Amino acid sequence: MSTPSPDSSPPAPTRNARLSADDWAQAALDLIAEQGVSAVAVEPLARRLGVTKGSFYWHFPSRDALLQAALERWEAVEQESIFGSLEQVADPRERLRALFQLVGHEVKPHIIYSELLKALDHPPFSRSSTASHSAAWSTWSRCSARPACSAPTPPTVRA
Repeated sequence: MSTPSPDSSPPAPTRNARLSADDWAQAALDLIAEQGVSAVAVEPLARRLGVTKGSFYWHFPSRDALLQAALERWEAVEQESIFGSLEQVADPRERLRALFQLVGHEVKPHIIYSELLKALDHPPFSRSSTASHSAAWSTWSRCSARPACSAPTPPTVRA
């Protein structure tokens, strides 16, 4: 058995860091995009992430809490990626063109939104901020047509 030379590259890192609540929320969003809200369950997500269910319960008391965190993450990321990038576009026509280019090329957020809308009768979503996300789009679209209007900060609603 030979010893590695000092200049050899280190072995691939192993997963020794704990997952964050955001990691779980993102994994839930990925699963929602692939299979819908009903597919989100602790055990399959833990297998997918290569961890035990204990990791889940370290961050969340229940599946509903995970779904709420996933929704909040999705909303925050989408608002920042869309509204944040459009705030600097002064001309309303250019802002609207940029909006269409941004949302027209992103498929996964649309799939997630569609799946969330299908699950509106599910408790975390029935009282959630999905309605505030729709309201933000409505406000932005009304505002973007007026020359003196700057891009608004989308409202944040907490249940």
